[in-house]
Amino acid sequence: MNTKRQTLVEVGVVLAALWAPLLVASLRSRGMQPQSTDPMSDPIGTMITRATGTAILWLVVRRGGEDIARFGVGRPRWPHVAMAVVLVAATLAITVAVSAGHDLLLRPHWRELPVPTVGFPGPWHHYWLFVPISVAFQEFLMRSYLVTRFVDLWRSPSFAVLASSLLYALWHLYLGWDAALTTFFFGLLYGWTLLRTGSVWPALGAHIAMNLVALSGLSSLIIRAILVFASLPTMP
Repeated sequence: MNTKRQTLVEVGVVLAALWAPLLVASLRSRGMQPQSTDPMSDPIGTMITRATGTAILWLVVRRGGEDIARFGVGRPRWPHVAMAVVLVAATLAITVAVSAGHDLLLRPHWRELPVPTVGFPGPWHHYWLFVPISVAFQEFLMRSYLVTRFVDLWRSPSFAVLASSLLYALWHLYLGWDAALTTFFFGLLYGWTLLRTGSVWPALGAHIAMNLVALSGLSSLIIRAILVFASLPTMP
């Protein structure tokens, strides 16, 4: 096991090498055209970057001789599948609640926006390859690695989940404050699940499923339906 100082240096190097460049790119992309901020505008490059980042992360871990099961990546079990299903429902509920509330309060012109359609905007196989690779990088970095290392440093699981969730939210600022707030809640939920189950697989499975739902436009359609329902006049 590394000393506290060695662990702190390791975490700093990992954040500087893998997280900070993505944060800078995220912040620089705010206000740009949607196609300039969409990772799917360069799916191959993004997949290579995320896969390389994941490999580097686990080389760092294995270099210290630690058991990767300690980071929640042991063999998945059936209870983890059940938890992933529950997380999908919870994640969708958070997305719908935050997005619908944001539109009702801050976007009174939402009725003028086109009705969302269901279907991937590009080749479907790009999304089915891109999403698992991208999500695996995010979950291994933000949950498996950072939560575990923050617990090592501060001996507080609650603080570890909170700190990793804040970093996760900052990473998504380019999508707007509502998206950053949503991903912060996701971070809390997924981090709690990691601590509760000792496995990252439920969060990873739910994250993949939710991203596919969002990219397909299904979640946007659900949000629009709720907005329409909420704006109906109440019965006397």
